[in-house]
Amino acid sequence: ARLAGLRRTAIGSGFSTPPLGEPMPVLRSWIATDEGTLRQVDATLMAAVRDACERVEPRAKPPARAADLFQADREVLCTWPEVDCFGPRTGVDYVGPQDDPGSGAHAEWRSDARPRVFAYLKPRDPRFPAILAALRAVAGEAIVAAPGLKPDAAASLSSASFRVHGEALALGPLLAGANLCLSHSGPGIVARALEAGVPLALLPQQLEQFLVARRAVTAGAGLMLAPEETGADLRAWLAQALARDDLRRAAAASPVRDRVPSSAALRIAQSFGA
Repeated sequence: ARLAGLRRTAIGSGFSTPPLGEPMPVLRSWIATDEGTLRQVDATLMAAVRDACERVEPRAKPPARAADLFQADREVLCTWPEVDCFGPRTGVDYVGPQDDPGSGAHAEWRSDARPRVFAYLKPRDPRFPAILAALRAVAGEAIVAAPGLKPDAAASLSSASFRVHGEALALGPLLAGANLCLSHSGPGIVARALEAGVPLALLPQQLEQFLVARRAVTAGAGLMLAPEETGADLRAWLAQALARDDLRRAAAASPVRDRVPSSAALRIAQSFGA
């Protein structure tokens, strides 16, 4: 699109549109990195980019810097500044998550037993059985969305007060009645939990999730178990998350609370005069 001279809008959850700099900033900001190393990485990248540009359109002017690869006429981020793994930042358009919290299979809380925990988990996580066992031990009632889990497996793990679903669930009604949201810290579920004022217990599996989890922890609304903490007592960790009044207060007072997303598609159309 750049070589063709087309106008460009970059859209994503934030991780796919990193902050721009010269050189491009390190993604793991807590690790000291020599600037010369960053410039070498940029140079290696740009050598490949220039070669590709020459193959595609020899007469076109290739980007001069690594940052130019990510520049667009407009950046639309489908998250909130408080959840943006690199944010908050200026010069971008935050529109909030674009999923529909009312879509998905229907599930509802069945009793007054507390605490209520809603979990959104990946069954391929090696810790999945241990996470469920810990959750079963501490929750008064729990509802688990584990998309991809086969129906018979989900049924075998379920009981009257502990229900596992192998499909995505409508988040709105469940978060509205939950005392805690347990997830791998995807930006969408974190944003939706904070919109509902629900504290978070976070088990990130990869870098984007880890960066989002750090934002929730810094805001005081979440507790994180980092991927390298493989020997942690999951039951004690979940019990701690449920017992922390400060997490509940921070989530209830989050600036994201009750915030309503706007349409990314409409913003993009308006930016191009549609």
